[in-house]
Amino acid sequence: MASEVKSWRLLSSETSITVTVSTSSTSSGGGVDLNAVLSRPVRRRHHHSASPSSRTRSESSSDEEAAAAVAVASESSASSSASSASSTSSPALSYGTSSSPPVMTPPLAPNKTPLAHPPTMSLPPSFGPPPLPPSTPPPSLPPGSSPPLSSPTVSHTPTPPPHSPLVRPHAVAPTKGRSTATIDGFGSLPRSMSLSSRSAPSRPKPETPPILGVPPNKPLSSSFTHATQAPSSSVSSRPDTPAQPPSPTLNTCDPALPSVEEIDSRPQFQDPVEEHQHLLYSDRESSLIQDIYHLLITKYPKVLNDFFLGCENRERWDLYAESIITASFARSTTLSLIRYFVNDEFQNHPPDEPSFRDNCIASKVIKSYLRKVGSKYLCDMLGDVMHKICIAEQKISYEIDPGKLESHDEVLKRQILLQNKMDTILARITDPANIDKMPPGVRLVAAYFFEMAQKYCPESNPLAVVGSFLILRYINPAIFSPEQYGMIRSGKVSPLVRRNLVLLSKMLQNISSGLVFTSKEQYMVAMNRYIEQNVNRLHDYFKVVIAQASSTTNLVIDSDICAVSLKDLHLLHLLLFQHKEHSSTLISVDTDRRMFEKKLEDLGSYSNKVSFAFAGSAAQKQVKDLLMQRKEEASYIGYLTVPAKKGPDKVTLVVGLNRIFTVKKGGKVGAEGHFVDLKEIVSLTPREVRLIFAQSEIAGESDQADDILYSVRRAFEQNFGMIPEAFRFRLNVSPPTRVSKMQAVEKKCGGFVDAYKSLCNYHNVACNMSLCWDVENLYTDNTKFNLHHFFSEESGGDTVAMATSELAPVFQALWHNTHFTWLLTKDRKLEKTFPTLVDMLHFNCHLTSLTLVNVNLSSSNWAALFDAMGSNPQCIIQHIDVSSNPVFDERVVNSLATFLSTSKAPHGVETLEMADTLTNPKAVLAAWVMLLSIQKIRGMNTLLHLDISGNKIGDNTTQLAQWLGMPGNPLTYLNIRNTSIATAKIASIFGAISQGCRCMKTLVASGLKISRPEEATHLAQIISVPALSNLDLSESIASEKIILDLLQPPPREGTINLMLRSCGLGLVAAKILRDIAPKLTSITSLDLGGNELGDDGIILVVEGIMLNTTLLSLNMNGCFGKGTRLRTDVVRALQKLIVSDCPLESLKIAGGMKATQQMSKLMLPFLHSLASNESITEIDVSGHAMGNPGAIALAKVLQVNTRLTSVHWDDNSTSLLGLTAMCNALKANQTLRCMPVPIGDISSLLSSNLPEDIKKRVRALSNELQQALVSRGI
Repeated sequence: MASEVKSWRLLSSETSITVTVSTSSTSSGGGVDLNAVLSRPVRRRHHHSASPSSRTRSESSSDEEAAAAVAVASESSASSSASSASSTSSPALSYGTSSSPPVMTPPLAPNKTPLAHPPTMSLPPSFGPPPLPPSTPPPSLPPGSSPPLSSPTVSHTPTPPPHSPLVRPHAVAPTKGRSTATIDGFGSLPRSMSLSSRSAPSRPKPETPPILGVPPNKPLSSSFTHATQAPSSSVSSRPDTPAQPPSPTLNTCDPALPSVEEIDSRPQFQDPVEEHQHLLYSDRESSLIQDIYHLLITKYPKVLNDFFLGCENRERWDLYAESIITASFARSTTLSLIRYFVNDEFQNHPPDEPSFRDNCIASKVIKSYLRKVGSKYLCDMLGDVMHKICIAEQKISYEIDPGKLESHDEVLKRQILLQNKMDTILARITDPANIDKMPPGVRLVAAYFFEMAQKYCPESNPLAVVGSFLILRYINPAIFSPEQYGMIRSGKVSPLVRRNLVLLSKMLQNISSGLVFTSKEQYMVAMNRYIEQNVNRLHDYFKVVIAQASSTTNLVIDSDICAVSLKDLHLLHLLLFQHKEHSSTLISVDTDRRMFEKKLEDLGSYSNKVSFAFAGSAAQKQVKDLLMQRKEEASYIGYLTVPAKKGPDKVTLVVGLNRIFTVKKGGKVGAEGHFVDLKEIVSLTPREVRLIFAQSEIAGESDQADDILYSVRRAFEQNFGMIPEAFRFRLNVSPPTRVSKMQAVEKKCGGFVDAYKSLCNYHNVACNMSLCWDVENLYTDNTKFNLHHFFSEESGGDTVAMATSELAPVFQALWHNTHFTWLLTKDRKLEKTFPTLVDMLHFNCHLTSLTLVNVNLSSSNWAALFDAMGSNPQCIIQHIDVSSNPVFDERVVNSLATFLSTSKAPHGVETLEMADTLTNPKAVLAAWVMLLSIQKIRGMNTLLHLDISGNKIGDNTTQLAQWLGMPGNPLTYLNIRNTSIATAKIASIFGAISQGCRCMKTLVASGLKISRPEEATHLAQIISVPALSNLDLSESIASEKIILDLLQPPPREGTINLMLRSCGLGLVAAKILRDIAPKLTSITSLDLGGNELGDDGIILVVEGIMLNTTLLSLNMNGCFGKGTRLRTDVVRALQKLIVSDCPLESLKIAGGMKATQQMSKLMLPFLHSLASNESITEIDVSGHAMGNPGAIALAKVLQVNTRLTSVHWDDNSTSLLGLTAMCNALKANQTLRCMPVPIGDISSLLSSNLPEDIKKRVRALSNELQQALVSRGI
């Protein structure tokens, strides 16, 4: 069958790994559980004469005895299966001795659906020596040696499957031809479950130490020895040697196999249709289950271990292992899970018993894992060989027992046949081409066994332990039961062929474990020489497998492996429900425990899971199809008797998480309503059910009326639990005792995500899962809901901003949300979704900040919005930003004034930003009246922050000045940038500010034309206000002469940042600054950028600044220009500045685009002086065209300077040599924290006519520079 293959190429720190997902499936059939009989402890041993250098093999029983053991197991399993028919669902479990085992119903049908999340595979640290080069013999790995370790990590994100909201069960045909105990099946499945104590279940103790016939405290040599022979002197304990602690014992031997007759007489297993086919699990529930198991597997696998120990019936363990392994594949944690159980078995199994017995947890998990990842490989490697043995050569016997043959010659002939066939199998197994194709996951687990054997069993041969995994657990089952792996089409094996497979399995296992046959099976002794000859061959094979584990580059994952079936969800949910209290006690981290309990709460109780068992198959299909079409999740399904013209009619009532609807006969939907529209629930009799919606009604009678009421209320609580009682539907139930108060469940971000999903269903809008993830994971501690942080994915895969049509459910979900306090959106057209926005503002009582910048609403929309806020009696918004909406007319301003004057916020509205909003002089005048009305109605001014920039004020300043000059005005921030205030009115505004706004901290007055002395005088008075810390007069100084009046204020406390950017200042202002700079003791930051001071002006300013003792930051970017002095004088002045008494920390002296603004190489002496400077921490020398000499000089400074934390050096015509010097400097510097990549210089190089190899080197240096900056957190 052709298979679809998808590949991903990934890079890790160690290796490049390709992950391939194949959609081909592997067939399976019935078979015999070889592990069940190969892992039993040895019961008795016999001497056998052999060379002292060889180790004998002791068998636990004859073929007949082993067959009897299997028969007993089959009978027990069959009886348990028969008793399962009358089982019921299990009660709650407790950890302790249980006298009456609880009962459960296991899921059996392998119905599978695509995952909600794409499958990924991650590899924990792998083990083994480095890969062998071609034609290199396998490395020698003596016991106790440890190969080098590596840590490849693999992950892949394939294209997710089509979205499916429900996991739909399909009809499952009974599995035919499967034995009661099988390698990949479940056998007969008893339904009872019980919990014993939390300790490991007791195991039958063997009569002798069971590790290859050697006592646990004796070393295990790789050479052959008799099982009953005393250890040689080379390994015997000396009297003066201290006693060693017992080493864990390893089950690497192969006890006798069952007889052919017993195998074929066992009853065949039929997979019944179990109750999980009547259940439904939505994508949400499936994702919750997978999330919970991801947490348990990655952080608390002990919980999963106790799931197994909580059930005494170990046949259940196969079910548990199958489903848990599947859950691990879904979230790429499988190998971590395998490693935990392998380590746990090595570390904690009883020292007097063999490890990895077939009924231990680790073996169950490994068997399920191998069945999923390794079956196809075995079919490809051995399929034709096994088919030939079982079909083409089915009449050829390999029997070598003389008691069953007529002559000695016949025995010799059969021995040759057996050896030849064994040669064929060994050749396939050890073929380098086949080794390369071995699933990487199998190699890695083999490496785990090797590492753990060295760690916990230092006296044993680790290769024998690897063989117990690769041969006993993996390859031999396929040889023993090829029909189970789909290697035989008929699925049946004759008794003669089965006997041949038994003999081959015996030989392969003995070669792997290094054991020879004893007199217990005298007829097999003749094969001992062949075994001894091939032991090293197989051990070399083990070494190669381990070596390749460290260089794994490709993971092939069958898509079916990653599909979580309905049966899996059913069982995984049941386990969580049964063990939830005990599991919580094992989760030590509080945040993890809360998340675990929260997800369990969201998942809901297993006992309340909706079942379709009451309905026929046709009705089930109709309802399931409807739920699939509507992407709905059911919380109740049952019959409802409704009135009809021809008498009472029975319909199916479905209570979903979003909608409630009825289904008529034939599958048509009857009445329907969404929870958003639910107005009232009426139930005045025990059977009455009446659900009244805004535009529809569902009414009828049911014996389960109370259950329906509970399901409706529970579903509503799931999505809209944050809605206050006053805004919920009415509950009219008699008697009232029939309903109890629903317990509120605390949810992340006030339950926003659940409400949003349900409202997407209501508005028929696709749910944005990216938004849901962001809110659930990034906003738990963030109360600012910024719509610019959320994106949608288009059909082509591009990420774009959320469309306006997607915002209606977002705004509606915020109606009663208690988590978010700030709604922010900019540059978005909201006209289409305006009604839901207004409704939200009419109801919301938790928002304190509202930012709607440039949202393209009409003036009537804005008036309605402010009216809605004013009519909300619980609106507490106190920060409003409606800038860049130039539609505010007189009506809008009046509506805003009403809201501001009657605000319910505790301290009124404190922030109002309405830049570029007022449309005409009437609106401007209305705005000033609005400010005065706040004072008049509330008795005080509440505004602390006012931004009216960009509005054309002109002469309408009287009321504004009146409001600003009110005594005790608490205003702390005022922005009047570019307000076009009339020149004659500027002085009155500044005078009002200086008189009334004594709390002013920031004044932005840029863009005004300040030219008269009285204006400067009022500004000087403002500067003297102790609270003022920021004054921005950029582009406002129309006359240089007023600088003297402006900067000579009376002494004041505190410091101020003064911005005089682009004010047209020249030599006149420079001379004034030189004279008064020493007196500017209150100014800590002076920004003169963009003024054409020229070289002469810069020298004058620097001469004055050198005498200042308080200035910390000086910005003279773009101030350079040729003057009357030599340009070297500018550099000398700058050198003197950085060594003067001025405590300057930040110096910005960038050049410009003009050649006269660029100092070129003349800047080199200044750069050199920075090497020993101890005060400057930030420097900007961009735009000076210094070339490579400048970059090299700066690189040398960075290698020795320990004070610089910020450097800007772009646009300096730097080429390859300079970039290389800066990259090398970053490796030596440890203090730099901010240095933007020189994008300008790099772009110029890449767009020039340089040779391609030079450009390639530039790109490499650019990447190296970025990586160096990122690595140090820049």
